Amino acid sequence: MSAAEREMLAVLAEHGFRATRPRRAIVQALCEADAPLTLSALHRAARARYPKTGLATLYRTLEVLERCGLVHRIQLNGESYLMACADQSLHYHLVCVKCHKVVEVHAPQAEEWLGALARQHGFTMSAAPIEVRGVCAACRT
Repeated sequence: MSAAEREMLAVLAEHGFRATRPRRAIVQALCEADAPLTLSALHRAARARYPKTGLATLYRTLEVLERCGLVHRIQLNGESYLMACADQSLHYHLVCVKCHKVVEVHAPQAEEWLGALARQHGFTMSAAPIEVRGVCAACRT
């Protein structure tokens, strides 16, 4: 079990949810994905790990994970994609609009600049990831 899986399951436990086999299958599918998943792809991946994973459990588990900031939803071409995002700090998701590859990056200077800009306008920043969309090197060739 990866560190991200352990962290996500710990957050579920903190919110009173047991680490049932379907929930573990959902978390594992999210953490092992090499690209964001559609809801149906996530359901298939979770069912491949535990065939009795139901849609209701999937929705409830995702709701809790999203509320806790452990799942990030990305909209691409009118479709919603889900990805594990256990990093609670302010960071960036570089999202390829062609292949949907996502790279997480940290830019401390940008965080300082955004913090100053937010304060200038009377805002307090949250740690939600920021999406930067473009085309990855592999898709450009």
